[in-house]
Amino acid sequence: MSAFTAQTLANCRAIAPELALIAALMAVLLVDLALLSRRSTGASVWVAVAGLGTAFALLTRFQPTDAVIFSGAIRLDSLALFFQKIFILGAMAVCLFTAANAEIFAEYRMGEYYALVLSATLGAMFLAAANDYIILVLSLETLSLSSYVLAGYLRVDRRSSEASMKYILYGAVASGVMLFGISYLYGMTGTLRIAETFAPLRQGTQSFTFFVAFALLLCGIGFKISSVPFHNWTPDVYEGSPTPISAFLAVVSKSAGFAILLRLVLQAGMAAPGFDVAAAARHLTASGLDIVFWILAAATMTVGNLVAIRQTDIKRLLGYSSIAHAGYLLMAFTVMNSAAWDAVLFYFVVYYLMTLGAFYVAITLEAQTGTTEMSACRGMWVASPYLVTAMVVFLISLTGLPPTAGFPAKLKLFKVLIDAALGTGMPRGPWFYLSLALIGVGNSVVSLYYYFKIVRAMTLERFETLPSIRLSVFDLAAMGALLVAVIFLGIYFQPVEEFVQTALSSLGGAARVVGGL
Repeated sequence: MSAFTAQTLANCRAIAPELALIAALMAVLLVDLALLSRRSTGASVWVAVAGLGTAFALLTRFQPTDAVIFSGAIRLDSLALFFQKIFILGAMAVCLFTAANAEIFAEYRMGEYYALVLSATLGAMFLAAANDYIILVLSLETLSLSSYVLAGYLRVDRRSSEASMKYILYGAVASGVMLFGISYLYGMTGTLRIAETFAPLRQGTQSFTFFVAFALLLCGIGFKISSVPFHNWTPDVYEGSPTPISAFLAVVSKSAGFAILLRLVLQAGMAAPGFDVAAAARHLTASGLDIVFWILAAATMTVGNLVAIRQTDIKRLLGYSSIAHAGYLLMAFTVMNSAAWDAVLFYFVVYYLMTLGAFYVAITLEAQTGTTEMSACRGMWVASPYLVTAMVVFLISLTGLPPTAGFPAKLKLFKVLIDAALGTGMPRGPWFYLSLALIGVGNSVVSLYYYFKIVRAMTLERFETLPSIRLSVFDLAAMGALLVAVIFLGIYFQPVEEFVQTALSSLGGAARVVGGL
């Protein structure tokens, strides 16, 4: 066997989870073609879930390293594995949620639907491990193009077609702007390796053109994470898309955007043989990027929360909520130290659970009532106390109140800012960090109001007709599992701390973070 063949086989073994998803994608399409009827729906979902399960099992067998494969195009580190596990679990939940509420897709064959979910997940997994801009762009477009089609999957629904069209138009512009920025970075540095394009920043030789190129790159990522001013597509797409796909966009797509943003920030401090977290913060702060993140965080959480107050559709409200949570996460990027990255990853785990829970309640409501308007929730406390209890807990967690997991997650983000304000050696004055923390607390108070608009509609508003709600065994189990997880992790969150520490283990200084608030 030649050295080239041996190296290729080793590289393929390193991307075994992604290859498992590709095999599952092809199997789903073949099953759908073989059965040629709506009977393929049941078989397709189990093939998709089996493929996702296989990929997750392969991920758990991997030992995190800081190796690069395929000539340095893909990085195999613990950060990539962390996000890839979230993507797989999120996609698996979406597939199961879809199958359990088939009323939403009663008129459609579903083979291509699950194939598209697998394709989007595959793009997200490669995006989290991207080490150069070619892989970054290809994986981002794989995720985006699949998401565009999924958003418009309900072809006879005008809102779904509108959501897909808006998503495509916004996404095309964002991708074009990002590619323009990447072309400038390549022209200045002569390389497409992410770390190497930050060489001017590390050497202190950056020019105005470098900052323009980096700003254009951030525009593309800002679209993916729904930060202001690139957020306008989010509520319309969340409202018009099939509700399971809205959940997919909120969990998987947003996480993928933050994964690449986090990697870009950390690559600014790249130095062999690994990451230098302190160097990354020093280089980026000297260029004023922490001020940019301060503005983005404050604007994103404020716009998301204030506009959410006027919403009457649960999916649209959760869309603005998703924008606000992007703002909370961006707060940590103003500090950019090891504790900040610990808080960001901790928040992602909790955000995954509470967002999936809230969206699953919305999925159940839509499947059984035909709408996600709050007015349809009147009398829900009488019709289904279990569903209302689950929704209340998820909304409390999204607000960040005890005893749910949202409380320690949001507290860790605020603590990062307060510690930066009270610490020494920080590049900005105390009020730079304290002011953002106060804005975050104020926005959390605002979010309590609009989240409990849903609770009020379910429990206090008068109703004329009692809604008919019949929860299946899967509905009870899914809501119950997410409900228990959100409450349990609000009281005992050490398992999440350990998971996050594993994710940070190959990031140099980040590995020294100790669990606890």
